[in-house]
Amino acid sequence: MKLFNTNSSLEDAKTQRLFWLKLRVLAPSWPEFFQVLTLTALLLLPATLSAQSYEPSQPLNPSTGPFSGGQDSPGTVDAGIPGFVGAAGDGIIPTADNGNYTNPLFVGWATGCAEYKPFGNLGVYNPGDPDNGIPAGIGTAFLNPELTFGPATANVYHIATLGDMFTYAIEEYLLNPSGTSQPGYITLTFDQVIANGTGADFAVFENGFVSNYNIPETGGTAGQGFCELGYVEVSTDGITFARFPSIVLNTAESMNIKFDDNGDPSNIMYATLEVSNIYNIAGKHCNGNGPSWGTPFDLDTLTDLSAALAALNEMGIELTEEQLTSLLAHTSYNQQLIEDGLLDVNNINYVRVVDIPGNGMFTDSLGNPIYDAWPTWGSGGFDLDAIGVINTVNTIPEPSTWALMVAAAAGLLVVGMVQRRSGAGRPFDFAQGDGGVRMALGDYSHLMPPSPRHLVSHTPRHPERSVAESKDRSGTTHLFDCNQPADINQTGPSTSLRSAQDDEDGGSAQSLPRACRGDDGGRENHFAVRYCEY
Repeated sequence: MKLFNTNSSLEDAKTQRLFWLKLRVLAPSWPEFFQVLTLTALLLLPATLSAQSYEPSQPLNPSTGPFSGGQDSPGTVDAGIPGFVGAAGDGIIPTADNGNYTNPLFVGWATGCAEYKPFGNLGVYNPGDPDNGIPAGIGTAFLNPELTFGPATANVYHIATLGDMFTYAIEEYLLNPSGTSQPGYITLTFDQVIANGTGADFAVFENGFVSNYNIPETGGTAGQGFCELGYVEVSTDGITFARFPSIVLNTAESMNIKFDDNGDPSNIMYATLEVSNIYNIAGKHCNGNGPSWGTPFDLDTLTDLSAALAALNEMGIELTEEQLTSLLAHTSYNQQLIEDGLLDVNNINYVRVVDIPGNGMFTDSLGNPIYDAWPTWGSGGFDLDAIGVINTVNTIPEPSTWALMVAAAAGLLVVGMVQRRSGAGRPFDFAQGDGGVRMALGDYSHLMPPSPRHLVSHTPRHPERSVAESKDRSGTTHLFDCNQPADINQTGPSTSLRSAQDDEDGGSAQSLPRACRGDDGGRENHFAVRYCEY
């Protein structure tokens, strides 16, 4: 269906898309021309119709994946950051009398735009024509990057859109990533330098919202998030960018996606997402039509995904060796940028968001296809509201012992999730190298990511190495008894490890490394452990 409306009194495409969504529910079997007539009548309503014309009545469905849902999800590794706080509650938009205000956790917001290159037919409001190579249009109202400056608004129209790509344009990009066909992106700058502190260092606010409708023919599920996704990258100099490694577990099967004769998804124009299956991708949290939550990004996770991998492990989700190799290639690349001095995680001056066209041709860091609403137009693709700074040079804590071992935990847990056997009689003893972590013995070195910081030594306290000790991020010492069974879900001052039997070789072999959990004042910490020789 093609809609041409250059004189709409509404605030532009997002409202029209919402009305179209409602029409599909009211009259899915109407002939197209009746749909056009009805939609045209709606568009002639007074200009008082605005962002407030859509009121979500459907609560967000309970999360089923290992990561955070579309709103707060406390206790998850990527819990949303509220745009507003106060008497009315976290994530509630302020009114004249509800007592809420912009979250003071944010010490700054984006103040400038270094580059803005949306993909699409700019300023022409129509769905495009892929058969003739005409991109989808982007409404003029959504082409102002200054709308992304300052605090989050949770107004679905107060955004700069990145545009969407049809398959022909995606194929051109994949064949020539440095060519003229590029997914839309925006690069913002800040008055405050973003630095690597404790937890999330900044948050990205899109304009996603909770869907009210079950619309199988276009992929909508009531209670899921209507989200348009984007990769996030950071840079010190504005030239070299490091992309956050990402995980997306939604599949074509889980989303009931159907494909046409060309292999393109045919029923996801308004697809909704189970956002708890998504990690380190912007746009997964709701920030429109009611709630206001931003997606957090922790600069540690450029090279260390131990917390995310632990969340997968807790749910019994095992990654293949191929997926792990892909993931480690990504983190290793980022680590190399740090070691080469091309990226300083305590001197981030640029944050870039790159649109992810949702037809599955773009992938996460595991190689999984990424799906979201596709194809979209008007305000198609990722819609950026704001980027808020949490940690800057004045907010990060003094260097401490825990800062030396953040990256090491990722390597330990990654290896622990690979189902490979070592030969019997091979002890797994860690060695400290030139800024990296590797196995002194065994054949898992190719799976160990280099560390941006030297691994803290885990000193044996017994000549037979039956007990070792380590320190977590807070500096608290933890003891590890090699002769007791390990429990990776255990919290508290101690846990234990134990060798496993290798039945194939008839001997005893050390169990694969894992990251254990400690507890520091109610805040979950992941810390590396040295596995004992047997």
